[in-house]
Amino acid sequence: MLITIIIGIYRILACLMIASPIAINILLNGSIVMSFIYMPLLCILLSIFAIYIDKKLLDALLNIKLIKIKKINNEEQQSTNISPLY
Repeated sequence: MLITIIIGIYRILACLMIASPIAINILLNGSIVMSFIYMPLLCILLSIFAIYIDKKLLDALLNIKLIKIKKINNEEQQSTNISPLY
């Protein structure tokens, strides 16, 4: 549950980060060159960065979850004293 909350919060912040250059361009009344070249390029670069961070965040959270599962399995195995079949 906590993992889905963390991922949701990150993705909302990433969307705001990606949309911020467009909002800044509207507020500052940027030139045509800035509107058609720089802002879309900046949004694409921010999107790539957000996707990269999202992948790393998911990998880290998955590793934490797997470590907890392995720890629980080891405790259960030690408590039952049953050897695995493999």
